[in-house]
Amino acid sequence: MRVATAFALPLLLAACAQDEPGPTDSGGDEPLSSASTSEASPSITAAAPGPLVTPAGTIPAAMQGRWGMTANDCDPARPDNKGLMVVGANALQFYESRGTVGQVIASDANQLTLAVAYTGEGMEWETQEVLSLAAGGQTLTRQQRDENGTHGPFTYRRCL
Repeated sequence: MRVATAFALPLLLAACAQDEPGPTDSGGDEPLSSASTSEASPSITAAAPGPLVTPAGTIPAAMQGRWGMTANDCDPARPDNKGLMVVGANALQFYESRGTVGQVIASDANQLTLAVAYTGEGMEWETQEVLSLAAGGQTLTRQQRDENGTHGPFTYRRCL
């Protein structure tokens, strides 16, 4: 199953048109922190914010790191952080799935469209992901398009 690149333009336009917070938005532009100071050991190395300049096929450093939908998602001691997304140079990791970037379809100063192949819970599937960086690098919005339609937007805050 291949994701057609013809979907890139409508997704880009849809993502650009959305200035309002999504339904999972906590309302603030502050990074999320947790009460726990223990360190998680994610399999994806997180990077500090930086410019959206990156080698072809990789996610920019400014978008890499740990992102949570709620403050509890950012607490590495909690086993129920189902809204945590860990973004690496060429992968997206969630509670029960992991996606590998196959291709960067489009990018600009604050937005990236990716073809991603996922595995999780014994299944494999492909999507097109649009990642949009906002609030000085503290908010990341993700919208997904697959064979079942468009999903999202999902709003994440950078974990401290």
